[in-house]
Amino acid sequence: MPQGVEVQVLSIAPDSVRVTIRSVWEARAASAAAPDAIVLFDVFRASTTLLALFSCGPGEVVATNDRRRAEALRAEGYLLISEVFAGDFDNSPSQVLAAPLAGKKIVHKSTNLTTVLFALELQAGQRAYLGGFGNLSRLTSHLVQAEYQHIELVPAGHFAKKREADEDSAAAELLAAYLRGKVCRDLPRRTAIDAYLQRLKERREDIAEHYFRDAALALEIDRFPELVCAEPRADGLVSWRRA
Repeated sequence: MPQGVEVQVLSIAPDSVRVTIRSVWEARAASAAAPDAIVLFDVFRASTTLLALFSCGPGEVVATNDRRRAEALRAEGYLLISEVFAGDFDNSPSQVLAAPLAGKKIVHKSTNLTTVLFALELQAGQRAYLGGFGNLSRLTSHLVQAEYQHIELVPAGHFAKKREADEDSAAAELLAAYLRGKVCRDLPRRTAIDAYLQRLKERREDIAEHYFRDAALALEIDRFPELVCAEPRADGLVSWRRA
């Protein structure tokens, strides 16, 4: 579905459900209880890349921040998707969609999403979902039907610089609105997002040619209606799997 098209979301969270937005570098208040569910956003491009990947039916998908671990997994037959470590594919939804990845084992490392994922230090059984514009309606319905009482939305932003990214914050804000039944035609912060993409185009020699195709895919509401969650493993990896 193209971005900006109105979709109908039938599930609305009761007013008693707490929905908060928090940058991961900001500590929760000491008195605040841990949320029942966390949603992570890295719209350009990791969230969209992983949602696109799951639409292709991969076998196993794991995340790591460790280069040597990624290389070891690659030696075992995993395909590496990353813009950080040299591998098989860029962290790119358009490249993922063009590749025969059904049933394949994948290891993923991105600049911000993977870093945030491990910084959260998820505990076994804690629910952390992958969020973006691409799965907005599906995710809204699931979160409401699961009857969570506190949902924390975490935009990845520019993690190392501790600076928000408009596209990530916009996706979090739109999900918060959807959870309250406020379905919008227009993306929040669209002017700022477009200005950011224009700045990138002006220094195009530094940007992969397919980045702008990736960005267009990332801004399409409900383009990849996949429900994906993270699960920490005893071996130090995190698995991405269908919820």
